[in-house]
Amino acid sequence: MLFSSTHLRKYSLPQILTFSLCTSLAFEGLLPHVTSYNVGDWGDVIAYFSGGVFYYYGHQNLSIKNWEIHKIEKIVNEPMDTKEKILNGALELYNSKGINVSTRHIAAHISISPGNLHYHFKHTDDIVKELYNRLVAAFDELIKDFKQSGAIDRESLKSVYLQSFSIEYKYRFILLNFVEIGKRVPSIQAAYRELVKRRKAEFALIFRKMVSVGYFRSDLPNEIWESLATTFFILGDFWLSHNELIDKLKEYEAAVAYSKLMEYTILPLLADPNGS
Repeated sequence: MLFSSTHLRKYSLPQILTFSLCTSLAFEGLLPHVTSYNVGDWGDVIAYFSGGVFYYYGHQNLSIKNWEIHKIEKIVNEPMDTKEKILNGALELYNSKGINVSTRHIAAHISISPGNLHYHFKHTDDIVKELYNRLVAAFDELIKDFKQSGAIDRESLKSVYLQSFSIEYKYRFILLNFVEIGKRVPSIQAAYRELVKRRKAEFALIFRKMVSVGYFRSDLPNEIWESLATTFFILGDFWLSHNELIDKLKEYEAAVAYSKLMEYTILPLLADPNGS
């Protein structure tokens, strides 16, 4: 029972009817913000719309004393916030529980209704695809910044390695389950193949520049640079499996350790291994 008779006397019939409608819509996922509250919070709440803004009256402790009025931002602004909340919650669960987490698990984890989640993402794989796209976008930005900086020295490269492994650790569930994800979501597998081609072309340009400025040796055949690009992909995409099985390092500690491994990988290719 949502209200006692004492509570009901405090509100007009239109208010009570509007609250009932809002509650129904909320639990169907049609009011994104409302569903972010625990069900228990509905015990002493009256809600209504006015000018496209959703209001509710109530107190979290379900006390009739010291009623508070809360104004929620216009609902048109809410879906983006809810979408981010879903993605962040899903990322937490995928990283900790694996990729078989259901949309219902995600909805419960972030305290929204399944209907609200499905308003933004109809299927679990849609969430996985969006997170994969964000992983790729983060690397696009990193490579763009590196090329624009024009800095080619050991410290700059250390920074790039560290950022790379930090990004991968953030989205580690993708790389830890990449073969299965590729089979389950063929569009990701196809996108990854195209990404590898694009990245190898980008790496080839970067390697040539590093040779031209004297950072890398100039006496090595092209096959070396092609192999180096492949090595970067193998190390970058699968180091997390090694870490999960052997080292079991966490977050920054893991990124630092495997960044050093990347440094050692290119050491024989440096024009001056002892230089900066």
